[in-house]
Amino acid sequence: PKFHFHNFSASAGISYQLNDENSVLFNYGLSNREPNPSELFSDGLHHSAARFEIGDLRFNKEISNRVSGTYNYSTPRFNLLAEVFYNRVADFIYLRPFDFISTIRGPFPLWEYQQTDAELFGIDITAKYDITNNIQLLNKTSFIKGNDLETNLPLIDIPSFNTNNQITYNNEDWYNFSASLK
Repeated sequence: PKFHFHNFSASAGISYQLNDENSVLFNYGLSNREPNPSELFSDGLHHSAARFEIGDLRFNKEISNRVSGTYNYSTPRFNLLAEVFYNRVADFIYLRPFDFISTIRGPFPLWEYQQTDAELFGIDITAKYDITNNIQLLNKTSFIKGNDLETNLPLIDIPSFNTNNQITYNNEDWYNFSASLK
């Protein structure tokens, strides 16, 4: 096979400062991704995953259209950043469990790379609070959903809701000492 993938990417955004503490940003991004070699040429046992994977030489490149809105609230001690996004991907490539295959070493799951039209949407939130000059609290929260638009089913292997909290102590007078509990 001969592969000729030509990619075009673009981004446009607008930022508006509401006042000294509040700002918003709206963005649109267009991007493309050609299939990687695993997605094209896989045809057998993936030893580290203990499964058979099947690629497809007929894959097209992915074309992604993403819109997002970001809100930022910032004071000397507190910062909040919240982003909502919607991403529609034509010819989204993903790995899906398909069947089992029997070998002389026993059965192995069979996974196939497939393409579909998909949508991904979610929210990312980061909040940072300086309790003192040396102690800082940080929270990062992320929620994402993905849907296969052709089958009207959720996409597999989408990360679950995730939130991380961290408290950090810094002291530059102690040889730049820093310790965190996450």
